[in-house]
Amino acid sequence: MAFSIDDIRPHVAEELHKETSLTAEALTVNRWIFRAIRGIQRLDFECWKNELELTLTPGTYRYPYTSSIWTAAALTRPLRIDGNSFRYGDTSLVWRESIGRIDRFLGGASWKDSTASGGSPQYITEMGQAIIVGKKPDTTFVTANPTLKGYYFRGEDLSDTTADLAMYDDLQEYVIDLAKIIGAHQEDDNAIGLLVNQWVQRHEVEMRAYDHAPREEEPIQSPSWGGNVYRR
Repeated sequence: MAFSIDDIRPHVAEELHKETSLTAEALTVNRWIFRAIRGIQRLDFECWKNELELTLTPGTYRYPYTSSIWTAAALTRPLRIDGNSFRYGDTSLVWRESIGRIDRFLGGASWKDSTASGGSPQYITEMGQAIIVGKKPDTTFVTANPTLKGYYFRGEDLSDTTADLAMYDDLQEYVIDLAKIIGAHQEDDNAIGLLVNQWVQRHEVEMRAYDHAPREEEPIQSPSWGGNVYRR
């Protein structure tokens, strides 16, 4: 069963003694929930994954997000690409950490020059809110492969508190718990210590290990650092 921000607001408000019938207090609770959602969605669960298609232009190696992939309006929500997912047909491009690394693999930075010949892209990275592909695709390549395909993670739409969130239903309790921590910290609530201990020692560990589609009899693994968390 899907849930919205409006569905979880009463749970956060009740714990922190906020009256959501008062506009100012309802807005405050919403801000705590927004911050909790933004924090959790950085984990890039599959519920936020989408497909993208990048149209190539011969001789062009830089593709700005706002004009090549997403509209300016779409960028009001957090968007992160899955760098290892880009491909044409069944051929994958290799993700490099920076354009400087691509320069090294292509024998120097001159591959970007207007006088440099292109070819078949081998590498991909990100720079200045744009996707970088190297080599530059040439006309022959673009004719045969007009687009690159890949995946990206798109954050929740927080503009409509009544709309169902994209996240898994099982994450609802974690949003509530984290929003309570954020609120208790802002309100100097004495419960902050207990809430943080519960989050660090149990809830965050569980959430990071969450598997939405476990196979039959598959053990649910804790993260590798889970055993180092101190428990009383």
